[in-house]
Amino acid sequence: MANQPKSVGFFDSLADHILCQILSFLPTKDAARTSVLSSRWRYLFLSSISILDFESCLRSREREDNLLNFVDRFFSSPEMTSLECFRVRYGSPWGYEYLRIPGWGGVKEIALVSVQRKTPLTLPTSLFTCRSLVTLRLEGLVVNDVPTKSCLPNLKTLDFILLEFLDGHSVLKFISSSPALEHFALVGCRSISDIIIPSLSLRRLVLDDASFRSIKLDAPNLVYLRYVDIKAEEFTSTEVKSLETAVIFITPENNKDRQHAANVLQKICNVQSLYLSLAMIEIICFDREGYTFEMISYFLKHASVLELLTIPDTYIYVRGETAFEELLSLPKKSKKCRIELSTMSW
Repeated sequence: MANQPKSVGFFDSLADHILCQILSFLPTKDAARTSVLSSRWRYLFLSSISILDFESCLRSREREDNLLNFVDRFFSSPEMTSLECFRVRYGSPWGYEYLRIPGWGGVKEIALVSVQRKTPLTLPTSLFTCRSLVTLRLEGLVVNDVPTKSCLPNLKTLDFILLEFLDGHSVLKFISSSPALEHFALVGCRSISDIIIPSLSLRRLVLDDASFRSIKLDAPNLVYLRYVDIKAEEFTSTEVKSLETAVIFITPENNKDRQHAANVLQKICNVQSLYLSLAMIEIICFDREGYTFEMISYFLKHASVLELLTIPDTYIYVRGETAFEELLSLPKKSKKCRIELSTMSW
């Protein structure tokens, strides 16, 4: 036995590119542990990582320090060649004033999420000049000023979730630096009073529960619009002939909200598919040709949560004595829906 050659480990006999492919199927944490096996394995895992995902592993300040130190070494390593996605979630109540990332290489997707963050985050300058970046998601952060000289030529998807911007113009800087942007979502974002969205490439827009005072939309090639619980005083838009789907959720609490809802609907009058969420619909005028009747019929047939539909009592004088009975006989999707006549006051 002593004269026989030493057996060679099965994995050690494999070529580096095969080992990297095997490591790519492991979670980041497990792949990194192989670096202690030998000098050959020390940096091997770096070439195998396509996704760095730390969204659920941070529970202490020590771990956050370790993460930042690891990220520093990782992005400065010449072995880092295949990273496409970087995700990190901050769960601690403290946080850091900046994320130390010297360069993003060929990263295509970045997601930075904070659960309890209150300290403003200065995003690394290299983030705003990452030419390979395709998808960016920022969530729960207080964001400092975005550099004016930003350039994200390949960014197509941009999601801002529960953000607070110290500089309200930062959103516009993001959009203007992204000529290829196709999807943009603003959900629950505060401290943005006036929002301007000029983009020829934009196809999908989501505005959800954000505190806007005015909205100016200049996206002539928009295909999909989701507009939820926005009570801006002003909504202006260029003509969007390409709009195919609009999902509108507006809760009118007063006359100003009702006027805003009407204004939004007028701006998207060419939409092919319209989804409305309203607890009450009030008809204040009608036509003699019957178009209003067709519209009422459509609302009753498709509005699943409609509770009240009010119609001016003068309607029956124009349409005849049986007009109201005809309305009552129309099929209704909502079982709670009531149809009432209202007296118009001039």
